[in-house]
Amino acid sequence: MGTIKLRSDAHLQPWSISGESVLGITGNLKRLFGFGSKAETRQSAPKEEGGPTDSVTLATPEPKPAIIRRKATGIAAEYRDNFDFQDDMKALAQKHPEHVKLFELGKSVQGRVISGMSIGTGPIGLVVTGMMHGCEWTGGEAAFELGKKIAEQRPDLMDKVTLHVVPVSNPDAQEVSRGVLHGYRANVNGVDPNRNWPTNWGTNEITPQKFCHEIGGTGEAPLSEPETQAINKLTGEEYKTKGWLDLHSYGEFFVHPKSERPEKYEALIADMQKTTSKPYDSMKIQDHQDITGSLAEHCESLGIIAVGAELGTKHQPKGEEREATIQDGVNLGMAFVEHLAKS
Repeated sequence: MGTIKLRSDAHLQPWSISGESVLGITGNLKRLFGFGSKAETRQSAPKEEGGPTDSVTLATPEPKPAIIRRKATGIAAEYRDNFDFQDDMKALAQKHPEHVKLFELGKSVQGRVISGMSIGTGPIGLVVTGMMHGCEWTGGEAAFELGKKIAEQRPDLMDKVTLHVVPVSNPDAQEVSRGVLHGYRANVNGVDPNRNWPTNWGTNEITPQKFCHEIGGTGEAPLSEPETQAINKLTGEEYKTKGWLDLHSYGEFFVHPKSERPEKYEALIADMQKTTSKPYDSMKIQDHQDITGSLAEHCESLGIIAVGAELGTKHQPKGEEREATIQDGVNLGMAFVEHLAKS
């Protein structure tokens, strides 16, 4: 994997932690992104009059920073940040109070809100999540636009399903990727939220426990991270979850877990494939031996039909390509909802 490049207009310097370059992605990510502990150098008394001093480095606690809003520049200006999504979900709920309700699942490592909206009041609970990997911005956009379209244009679904939409599952990573590390997808503990689920959890040669490049590891234990703990609440009884669509980028394919009833996935994905502007392939998670502890496998173990969709050909496409990629996400998401609404 190549070196991660900093933006030329980055307002932060290429940091170094304990003598190790951040461009090599080593060191403590908590310290890198502004909290955890910082080094404070103090000098001891001279050994003798006029003699040299010894430098002693001590770790001192540093509080979490206030959550501030970064000014969007460049490609980031074409996409919503976590504040934007919260504002737009609130506006949609105010416009359609009978159909749209807001909820909060928890907070990220750095204290950012992980929130969503529930649309409809039907007995079939469906979940759509975006940005499990923070750099995959089109997934969050498509998740919100799907929810908005159903709320405003599909009254026929209101008494059939309750759709729970979480546009930003990993808000700290979204913020990092909007700044200097455009390919950053793990949380700021260096853990991949899509490798931190209980089913088939574990490390291998490809996915370590600790941070590796921008990809992220499995974590010290299943559900060790506040982001996965928050998202895991959607598997609870109150959400009545029967189906889960997790929107990623990129690759133009669907991924699903191995199942004792493969026909249920074949029929669902066949309907979703009919809606995309380009052909989307389909594969099982187990075809990729490096994937462990995924959300989809955990959902399947709970009896929840779960599909991941890798949208488009870039994490952060621009202009018309951006619009087309998001529209594919909305279209395949609508097919997902319509198919399961009939079940």
